[in-house]
Amino acid sequence: MESLKSFKVGRGSFSVRVYPYKHSSGVIHWRFNKIAGETGKVTRAHRARAKEAAEKYLTMLRLGEKSVDALPESKVEVLSRIIETLPEVSDLEAFLAWMKKVSQSPPVSELIDLYMAEKIAAKGSESVHLGRVGRTLRDLATYCGDGVKMSEISLERLTEWREDRRGDTGPANANFLRGAVVGFWRWAGKHNYIGAEESALASRLPVVPISREAREKAIRFASETEALFVLREIKPQFRMFAVLGLFAGLRPEEISPQTRSNKPGLDFGAISDEDDCIYLPASVSKVGVARLIPMSDCLRSWLIWAGWSPGRVGEVCRYNKKRTLEPKRLGELLKAEFEGHEGWPHDWLRHSYATYRNAVLRSLHQVAEEMGTSVAMMKRHYHQPQPKSVGESFFSLRPEDLDRSTVIKQMFGS
Repeated sequence: MESLKSFKVGRGSFSVRVYPYKHSSGVIHWRFNKIAGETGKVTRAHRARAKEAAEKYLTMLRLGEKSVDALPESKVEVLSRIIETLPEVSDLEAFLAWMKKVSQSPPVSELIDLYMAEKIAAKGSESVHLGRVGRTLRDLATYCGDGVKMSEISLERLTEWREDRRGDTGPANANFLRGAVVGFWRWAGKHNYIGAEESALASRLPVVPISREAREKAIRFASETEALFVLREIKPQFRMFAVLGLFAGLRPEEISPQTRSNKPGLDFGAISDEDDCIYLPASVSKVGVARLIPMSDCLRSWLIWAGWSPGRVGEVCRYNKKRTLEPKRLGELLKAEFEGHEGWPHDWLRHSYATYRNAVLRSLHQVAEEMGTSVAMMKRHYHQPQPKSVGESFFSLRPEDLDRSTVIKQMFGS
């Protein structure tokens, strides 16, 4: 049976007493008197409902420690909507705490520093992609103005910034700019620097569609002739980079990362002739997930050519190719050798493996697993559909083809 004793409800410096009240129908209801210069009473049919109403009322009074009647009508309307949306007092108090945190949140430039520090700690400072993301976000902070907070940046402002920064560049650059801010906004929402709805703000930037022609032009892979040219011209200390990129799909930073990244590079011991595979441990993998790459006859023959032998241990390569002039040198040779060649495209060898490997397997899922990536990434960046015969022809290449291609060039001048 419901107790008929009156009770006190308090919030901050405000309190009311809720007491039983006999309704004209003869039924006991519950009531409290408004305070802070207000007149009127609030009545509810049940004790619990009256207590809840009193808590809501006092929470409203606590907003600025002033009477709601003293606020402008527009603010009273907003407060009413908040009360309706967040009926529980605990929800209201959590909302007020969040509002306080947002009002005291650091400028967007400081949040960018925190975000990039977290990303670099997870992936390493040598990541070219992260370097570009950091420059992009800092450019946004400069564009929006010193001291601006994330909650003050509108979708219209983001749209203006992207259009200004992309200029005459293609859709790929526009979508990169979008991706950079989407990741940052989601991170800020996850860490409660902005609200849940605000964290989706950047996601409302439209993705710029890429035509099939532009996509196929953007994804470059090496022809057999170009691959043999690279293998013949690359310096001996970098042969493993070319072989493991073309015939195993490894990333350069997985073969030999920068010294300052404190990550180990691939060890010859990971290449198992007995198990017919290359085992890439999680500590070496760029994405932190171990994977197996099958050892084909093609890969085995090129590994031996590059300096591997069963049972050998030690670092595959002591040099980080990205920090040398070798890609630039090879790019200039490619442009001189092949008419219209663009030089050394980013991840060119890895893209080539993806294209030829999928031509043979016809399974993006398996190729993605071998390469340590996703099917979505494969579709966007890593391959162009080719006939099975093209893939089989590529993986039939052997070191002896280097000499044969040189003889053919000398005979026919091409």
